[in-house]
Amino acid sequence: MMEINRNQWLVIGVLIFLIGLQLRAVSEYWLTEETTRFLAKRNAEAAPAQVSLLTLTAVASTAPKKVIQPPEWSGWCLVSVGSVVILQSLAMRKPG
Repeated sequence: MMEINRNQWLVIGVLIFLIGLQLRAVSEYWLTEETTRFLAKRNAEAAPAQVSLLTLTAVASTAPKKVIQPPEWSGWCLVSVGSVVILQSLAMRKPG
């Protein structure tokens, strides 16, 4: 089993921090039509008793673009977790 060293923890922390900043900067995400159709098909397969063939084809052909609005706290959560991981990685011994 490979041990994660200081540099890898630093990269993980920076990525989490940047994703948190992205969630803070953008209030909503519009998915493409292809992604919306893919999610509609996946949700239809997950609950086959509720979906008929007619509704499945109607959803797949004319699905409006889906909008995702992440909660406000999720950005702050990722920024704080990323900051803690960055600080922890800086406190670790250097590899080698």
